[in-house]
Amino acid sequence: ETQLAVSTEGVSIDWVRAEKAIRAGENQRTILFWYGIFANDYWDMMDLHANGLRQAVSDVLDKMGVHVVQLWMPKNTFWPFGHYVIMPTKILREYVAFAEEFIQLFAVQFGSTCPFDIRQAALLSIGTSCLSQALGSLMHIWAIAHGLQLEFVVDNVDLRYQAGCAVDSRTRCRNNFAS
Repeated sequence: ETQLAVSTEGVSIDWVRAEKAIRAGENQRTILFWYGIFANDYWDMMDLHANGLRQAVSDVLDKMGVHVVQLWMPKNTFWPFGHYVIMPTKILREYVAFAEEFIQLFAVQFGSTCPFDIRQAALLSIGTSCLSQALGSLMHIWAIAHGLQLEFVVDNVDLRYQAGCAVDSRTRCRNNFAS
């Protein structure tokens, strides 16, 4: 388990916790996730992974009426990594509509150029597109802007935290900010 946690940071879903949240009903404004990344400061993590990403996403979201500079992103928090999530259909439809508008505006504003630097060699080698990197953060920002709860439903949160912190202490370890 410890070895798996180091490489995957959260693949073991706690089905007891997940089922409890699912049974609460589709009117809950909660997104469950089991594959997560810890960030002591969300914006610092964004900037570290892709310099200029925050500004590019902010520029597009401003046109959609979401002002990133006014959002308070919780400190010392796990965030969904990728789209390994469970959510009610109603929320999924809301997110898809939001993401589709974002994609259209991003394409109009930036065309085939990428407005930020993808510094992670692994991302370049697997051919990850600029837009897909922007979408990786979109769900997080959308959830906070729309008052949704993000619940990390893994078997051992501390183990996942320790694994992430060991990989990169710059953004994946707790700091002194209140969460």
